[in-house]
Amino acid sequence: MFRGKNEVLVPDDKLKKYMWLIPLWAYQHLLWHFALVARTWHLSCLSVACANTWCWNVLNCLLSERLKKFLHFHKYKHVLPYMYGTIKSKCFVGGVHSCCKVGHSCIRKIVSCAAWPCRKRWKYIHKALETVVRSVIMSDEIWGLKDVCIVMQSRIAKASIGSTRLNACGRCSCCKPPVVAFSADAGQFFETVSPSAAVRVTKKVLERAAEISGRNSVTVLRGPKRQAFIGGSVARVDPSSYCFLFSDLLLAFAACMFVGFCRLGDICFRMDGLPIGGLLSKIAASIFLGCEEESWSRNVAWRRRNGFTATSPSWDKEV
Repeated sequence: MFRGKNEVLVPDDKLKKYMWLIPLWAYQHLLWHFALVARTWHLSCLSVACANTWCWNVLNCLLSERLKKFLHFHKYKHVLPYMYGTIKSKCFVGGVHSCCKVGHSCIRKIVSCAAWPCRKRWKYIHKALETVVRSVIMSDEIWGLKDVCIVMQSRIAKASIGSTRLNACGRCSCCKPPVVAFSADAGQFFETVSPSAAVRVTKKVLERAAEISGRNSVTVLRGPKRQAFIGGSVARVDPSSYCFLFSDLLLAFAACMFVGFCRLGDICFRMDGLPIGGLLSKIAASIFLGCEEESWSRNVAWRRRNGFTATSPSWDKEV
C-alpha cells in the first residue's frame, strides 16, 4: 500500500492485519471530535509541560523506593501518555461515516505509555497482580485467548439446563435457545470505572491474599512465560526472579490508575475512567469484574431480585 506524504495508516479496531489509509487532516479531525464528545473525557487547561509534571509527581509520590530502583525511575522524564485511535469498521461503509448512534465513539481512543523507559518491567508487576487475582478471586475469566474455545466448550458441557422450564427465560418467560451468550463493550467498562474504585477493590484483594496465604509478597521468574508464585523474600538477591511486596504492588497500581491525563498534539485531556491501553488497565478490569462476578455468584438474594432463578446448587454450573 502506497502512503502519500499527507496520509496516515490507522489500525483497524478488530482486524489487526488491516489498516486504514486516511488523510492526515481527517484522522486528526476524528481524534479531536471523539475526544471532545466523550462524556468521560474533559478538555484540560493544563499545558503539555504542566500535565507532564503533574503525572511525574504522581509517580514520584506513589512509587516506593524499591519500585523506583526496579523501574529505573531516574530515567523517567516525559511520562505524559498520548492518545491515538483505531477505526471501528462497523461505523464506516465504503470509507464514509455511517454510524447514527448518539454518543457512540466510532474510534477507539487508546492511551499509550510507549515513551516510558523500561516499560517491559511493568509486565512483571502486571504478572504479580495477575497471580494474586488468580489465587484469591473465584471468577470464570479465561486468561489466554488460545484457550477460549476449549474452556468455553468444557464449561458449557458441564452446565445444567433446567428441563422443567422448557428453555423459557425465568425473567420474561419467552422461549430461548439452550445456550444464550452476549458480549459487552470493554471500552464502556473502562470509561465508567473510576480509578479510586479500582484501587479500593485492589486493596481488598491484596489484603485477602495476605490473610489466606499468610504471605506478603509475590515472586515472578524472569523469562518469556513469567511464571510466578505467592511468597518469596525481597531481601534475597536472585538474578532469575523479581519479588514484590503486596504494599508495593498496590502503590504501583495506584500510580498507574491516577495518571489521569493524556495529550493529543499540544492539548491535554483529563479522563474520569480508566485508560484503554494503560500499563495495568487489563489487570484492573480482571480485579474489578472478578470481584463483581464473585459477589453476584454468592449473593442469592441479589440474583433473585433481578429475576434470575437457580436451576442447580452451583451458579457456575447452570445456564
